[in-house]
Amino acid sequence: MATVTVALPGADDVFVGTSVSPTRRRTNRAQIVRFLVVGAICTATFSVIFLALNRPLGNTVANTIALVVAAVLNTALNRRHTFGIDGNRHLLRHHGQGLVILAANWLLSTGALACLDALAPMASGGTRLAVISCANLAATALRYVLLRWWVFRP
Repeated sequence: MATVTVALPGADDVFVGTSVSPTRRRTNRAQIVRFLVVGAICTATFSVIFLALNRPLGNTVANTIALVVAAVLNTALNRRHTFGIDGNRHLLRHHGQGLVILAANWLLSTGALACLDALAPMASGGTRLAVISCANLAATALRYVLLRWWVFRP
């Protein structure tokens, strides 16, 4: 068995020099790929909602609504497709924990928007979306680790 170094968050072998079987490495990679596909779907959903609501409701309200919808969708899709959980067992707990994770995402994205408003109050919707997307990328790594080790722990 070879010794590998894993740099991806949430892998079972997060410590440098840990021995990992080839099967486990393939499983972790497949799980991360599924997580990224779910994330892309949820990001697209978030973007459409945010852009539709930004002008009439403002940044904070549009961001909050889009995040809640995307977070519920994200937890449901990750539960089923990334972590392979079927049925209703722990469904409410999983969604509750997903909403707790949402709080960190909301703080990051709302903080980023507040900084943008302070620096460039007339920024376009596209610029606002880019700023939020960068904040959401940072939250994505945290989301995977928390989903993997807290919400859907093995």
